[in-house]
Amino acid sequence: MKVYKPSRFNVTLEKQQKKFVMNLLSLMLAEVSDEVYQILTTNRIREDEIPAGSKEDLLKAGLIVNSDLDDLRFLELKHLTTRYGNRSIGHIIAPTLNCNFDCSYCYEGDKPVQSMNDEIIRRIALFLEKQARSSQTLSIRWLGGEPLLAWKQIVDLSHLVLEVCDRFSINYLYYLDGVFTP
Repeated sequence: MKVYKPSRFNVTLEKQQKKFVMNLLSLMLAEVSDEVYQILTTNRIREDEIPAGSKEDLLKAGLIVNSDLDDLRFLELKHLTTRYGNRSIGHIIAPTLNCNFDCSYCYEGDKPVQSMNDEIIRRIALFLEKQARSSQTLSIRWLGGEPLLAWKQIVDLSHLVLEVCDRFSINYLYYLDGVFTP
């Protein structure tokens, strides 16, 4: 028979005759019955002690774990994976350095009008495709000058990036730091 234990990351709260348990690792909060609340305050939980239909929910919420799981080691591994893993990649891309503002404090001065060309867009897409193979999320922050002055380049590269993300089933997040005023 399987044996479980409450997660050491559970926090309990009783308020207005209701009982709540939150797991600080999974960030799941649940209102629980008196029976489940009592179970979650013991050190060892046999499978047959868990009310019917509750085991999967408790496991999914992280409120109970296998008795042989070292919670602290699990947290350490999760931290190291997040910190040093490459499951999420992010890049800052400036499709142009052009700017339509005339700020008195600008140090840039007069610059030639130029934006990314199709070859640069293609190369960036190939570079991102190589990285996407081992990632779950790709984020791009569009900067400039005024990035919206290169709207066509943003759209063209985004289409290529979305194709890559679809092919590898990863998420695409983008941030646009632009304030376009014609």
